[in-house]
Amino acid sequence: MPRACTQVRSSTLDEMFDFVRFVFQDSVTYPEKPARKTFKPDAMQAVEDLAQYAAGCGAKAPSDEEWEAKFNEIMETRGLKMRALAGAVRLGLTGSTISPPIFDILNLLGPERVAQRLREAVEFSKTIC
Repeated sequence: MPRACTQVRSSTLDEMFDFVRFVFQDSVTYPEKPARKTFKPDAMQAVEDLAQYAAGCGAKAPSDEEWEAKFNEIMETRGLKMRALAGAVRLGLTGSTISPPIFDILNLLGPERVAQRLREAVEFSKTIC
């Protein structure tokens, strides 16, 4: 992970670890209030689209440009703003509304873990709607 993204938002090592804890966990949990606010059906359809894309990548990690192009394509297709999609993806991947930049998260986890976590988030969202 780029060192600067954790330095900017962390003032202690404990805070830094909390910021990247999701990388070391097999799965994440979702706080109820942010999940209800963020995991809206239209956003979660887009999250499922992104999970399918990630699953189709196999072990070959897309570049930041490829991820960005896919985000843009999904947002255009689903009529979403970046805030709605990125918020749902961020919460789905990290279990938090605060995290490193979204493309750093995607690269840290890799496409297989991204697909798994996003699908788990989609399934979870069905239980709160």
